[in-house]
Amino acid sequence: MGMGAAVKVALQLYKEGFFNEIKSVIDMGAQEIHLEYEDFEYYCKSVSLDFESNIFSGLFDPLGPRRVPSREFWKLLGIETIDSLDLDPKYGAFGVDLNFPLADEELKGRYDLVTDFGNNEHPFNVAEAYRTMHRLCGVDGYLWIEQNV
Repeated sequence: MGMGAAVKVALQLYKEGFFNEIKSVIDMGAQEIHLEYEDFEYYCKSVSLDFESNIFSGLFDPLGPRRVPSREFWKLLGIETIDSLDLDPKYGAFGVDLNFPLADEELKGRYDLVTDFGNNEHPFNVAEAYRTMHRLCGVDGYLWIEQNV
């Protein structure tokens, strides 16, 4: 699970002003950025977006996994509320089993953008995982689904 090519698409959307109205994002799964540091830096520069290199230095580690939580990327784009759902509370995710209906009423309809970058194919009840995406999405919100199939 992770944001690879989606980073490039998000940066183009950022350049076009899409994220001006997006204040809240929730990722299905505790997502990470899966890019080489040089590529990430190039994509950001291509849209004149500066970032603190130390926050994204995990992408540069030649000996370890090149990963940084997607939360840092969403912050870079100016998103105020950033959450995720996952069985594993990694990166502060809400512990949710997507095989079952979303029980937390406070999360329903709360997000401007709900993403699935390679998560919802994992639960046995795939249909319920996508129903959860719809339940999380606010009125006039967006669903972004990008599967590597």
